[in-house]
Amino acid sequence: MANPELRRMLERGEVFFAPAVWDCITARLARHLGFKCLYVPGSGTGIAIGESEPMTTLTHTAMVAERALEGVDDAPMIVDVMCGFGNTIHVQLTVRTLEDAGVSAMHMEDQLFPGRVHYFRGVEHVVGLEEYQQRIEYAVKARRSRDFLIIARNDISHAVEAGPNPREEAVKRAHAALEVGADAIFITGIQPQRDDMQYYRSQIKDVPMVTTPQTNKAGEMLTLKDYKDLGYQVILYPQVIQTALLAMHDAYKPVKETGYLPEESEERTNEIRGLSQTLLRLEEKWAVEAATTESRQS
Repeated sequence: MANPELRRMLERGEVFFAPAVWDCITARLARHLGFKCLYVPGSGTGIAIGESEPMTTLTHTAMVAERALEGVDDAPMIVDVMCGFGNTIHVQLTVRTLEDAGVSAMHMEDQLFPGRVHYFRGVEHVVGLEEYQQRIEYAVKARRSRDFLIIARNDISHAVEAGPNPREEAVKRAHAALEVGADAIFITGIQPQRDDMQYYRSQIKDVPMVTTPQTNKAGEMLTLKDYKDLGYQVILYPQVIQTALLAMHDAYKPVKETGYLPEESEERTNEIRGLSQTLLRLEEKWAVEAATTESRQS
């Protein structure tokens, strides 16, 4: 069942980053570094299975989330379920599957299902308000515990169907989601030049707000204090995956070109070896062996 700590964190008014993870070892690394909450974005599920996000299924999503949670069963986790993988009955199956997996929250959006890969080119389509509201309503009805949170995401402000007043449409969808029991609101397409964060917070009151990393008008990344001052509590960080892929690319490339990895100092090599041993929990395993198989050798 869902870990109640995420609900408690929000009720306490905590403000926190939730970095992307996509397997057991990345989840452990995030926890080792002190992150209180983890996040499986749709892009993370896609990369983990070698596909683009719109091609993923509920099975893929649950598999990636469960694998990550195996490494950190004490951490709350938020999972991106895109459009809920179908109509309202499929949405309800999605809720029950992730709740059973131990996930603490899911965010669900108003884009079309099946998903379109054109999303990655900035061509985004959304369903009508009534259909979107029904997705959220039946997700709320399907959960068995209030510890499993429903985060209502909407992408209307930058969709093809946005209309002449996209911000107002985004607020309307947020309120429609809250009317049927959503626990938090996540509006994408925020533009600092329009003071979108301030505008949405002023129009959507007394409920946790979720966002992704944002900049101010000068292009500077916001700090945790900035988010707190703006009234946003959860900052989802999906971009970690792309950065990790870049680092892996930069490791593979010299091997292909020269046959060798870039040279590292002995200190750095030992540091990485020690980190790997910590994340693999070798100390615990060594202790078991010392008390059993190794002790019989002496």
